[in-house]
Formats: sequence, C-alpha cells, structure tokens
Amino acid sequence: MGRKKGGTNKRWSAQEKYEIIKPIIEGKKSSHDVTRETGLSNGMICNWIKKYRENGIKGLENKRKPGNQLVKYQARKELTEIEKLEYEIVENLSKEYNIESLCKLLEVSRSGYYKWGKRKGTLNRYQNDRRILSEMIIDIHKKHRTWGYRHIAAYIRKALGWGFSDNLCHKCCKTLKIRSIARKPPYIKGGEENITYPNIIHNNWSTTRPLEKVCTDTTIFYNHNQSYDLTMYIDVFNNEIVAYDLAISKHGCNPSNHYRAMKKLLKIKEKRGYKDLETIVHSDQGAIYTSRAFANTHKDYTIIRSMSRVGTPTDNPIIESLNGWIKEEMAKDFNLYKTKDVHKTVKDYIYYFNNERLAYSLNYKSPIQYRTELSFK
Repeated sequence: MGRKKGGTNKRWSAQEKYEIIKPIIEGKKSSHDVTRETGLSNGMICNWIKKYRENGIKGLENKRKPGNQLVKYQARKELTEIEKLEYEIVENLSKEYNIESLCKLLEVSRSGYYKWGKRKGTLNRYQNDRRILSEMIIDIHKKHRTWGYRHIAAYIRKALGWGFSDNLCHKCCKTLKIRSIARKPPYIKGGEENITYPNIIHNNWSTTRPLEKVCTDTTIFYNHNQSYDLTMYIDVFNNEIVAYDLAISKHGCNPSNHYRAMKKLLKIKEKRGYKDLETIVHSDQGAIYTSRAFANTHKDYTIIRSMSRVGTPTDNPIIESLNGWIKEEMAKDFNLYKTKDVHKTVKDYIYYFNNERLAYSLNYKSPIQYRTELSFK
C-alpha cells in the first residue's frame, strides 16, 4: 500500500527506519508481516535491511539533500501569450467539445488548463508583493521626490525588514515612471592654488576618525523674495553637518555668518573631545575664508587650512554636491520656498539629515548612526 493520491512522500529518519526493520533483523517477524503492518513496500524495507547490514544505522541516514526551502516563495512560471491564447480557445470551445480532446488536439496540458482557469483574474504571490511594493514606492516618492531607487529600497528594507533587491525596486520605479531629480554638474578646468593656504587635500578624502577633515561652503536660497546665506561645516568622516549658520544673504560675504559657523565648529570640536587633535578645514578661496580676521577666529585651535584652486569646485566635491541635494530636498520635501519660518525649517532639515537620512556611502545609515556604531563621540 503506497501513499494516498495527492499526498506527499514522508522522510524517514535513520532511527525510524531502524525501529521498523528491527523485528525482521532479530527474526521476530518476516518482511511481509512488517509490510502489511506499516503499509510500506516490501522493496523499500528490503533495501533498508541491506543498507543496515552493510553500514549499520549510519547507512540508514538520508543522503539526499532536502532541496531549496525558498522555492515556495519564488514566482510561478508566467504563461506566454500563445499559451494563454490556447487556454482561451479551449475555454471557448469547452461548451461544445470535450476538454480532454481539445487539450490533446492543441497539445496543451489539461492540468495546466485547469490551473489557469482557477487562477484566472487573480494575482500570484510575486505579483501581489510587487503591487504592494509599488504602492509603497508611490507613497515614499510623494514625500521624498529626490530619493533614488536605491535609497527607497534601503528605506523599505530597514523599516519593514523585507528582503528584495535594488533591481526589483528599479523595475517598479521604471514601470511607475518614477525618477529622482538628478543633477549633472558640468566639467570645469582647474585654476590656481592659494599661496597662503594651498590645497593639501588633493581629493584625498579618506579619514580614520571624526573631525579629521571638514569641508565648508556657503550656499544661497530664496524664500518669499528674500535670499538667505546658509554656511555649513560637514565632517568628511560621516558627512555629518557638525555646524551651520543661517543669515540674511549678502551673497556669501557676510562675515558674521561665517564667524558664527566657525565658532560653532570649534565648540563642537572641544565638546566632543577633539580639541587637541588636528582638523583640516577645506574651503574655496572666498573673500571671507582668505581674510586675516577669519584666520584669527581659529588661531588658538589645532586647525589646518586647505583651499581649493580658483574656480575649481571639483576640489571640494563633497560639500559642492551636497549643497545641491540639500537645497533640492529642503525645497521638495520640506517646502522651503513657501514656509513662513525659514530658521525652523532649516533646523528641522539638518536634524533629519544627521539623524534620519540614509546615505548610500554609509551603507544606508544616517551620519550619527554610522558614527555611534563605530563608538566615536
């Protein structure tokens, strides 16, 4: 007696096999008696006895691999357009002719036809998961239109613990016609170095600790016909905005704006225990950065100055690229151009940037999360 139709084969352990054949080995029962009692085939029982006599109970162990346990989660095979058309022909003619005869005539699987009829109009597991993922992508894109597909995929994986590839997210975004706002800066030929503060970075941005290398720049944005200067200091170690200052714009030439931002940096450097460690501060050759008054603000600290070549933003690529993205994200995701409280909006965004915004270069961690996980202050 074999297994019932539609059932599954049972996997017997070595101990279970031994308990079944033990009466036969000890001479208490015959193999036919055991066959009648257990419902197992006589050939299987004799094979177990043979393996036991050759290698003992070890010979009864299952050597066959159990197979891929993730197969059940894979997508069902998609039917081709021709297969769908053949099943539709069978369905249309089934009222007048026998289904089995129609399947033989068209050389299609009868069981496949019945499965198609049962599943017709319903989504399989893969299609349903993709539909849910697409809905989530739409909701995220409405809030963060500057995010690319990798950023969206990392956010969903972190928030829900889902396991899927960036490529699947890219396909969904492509189907939904969702794209981030990409920026492509033009090529600019390099200029001359500053005599007082030469470029000692030379695009070597590798670091081993926080506040080892810091880059700074001022960017301008508008709100209700009023322009503002936002001066930021970004720690190259984890792209964290460690200090900033916002003021009414003077086209980047507001001394107070720069002095306040530098003093905040020095305060953070001292507070976090890096006062005696050298920090390279890299900037462009703006009028404020090259002034003696600005140099006097940090003369008593372990600050080493470095400057980009004239008209060469590629010498300061980290903050130059982030300036564009930061203004884009504040405008699209934080409603910067229409907000009535600019200072609060900028403060909220910088908190979001440091504590919540996932960065691809940091293995999709926020700057502060990346720093604290490495046990740095």
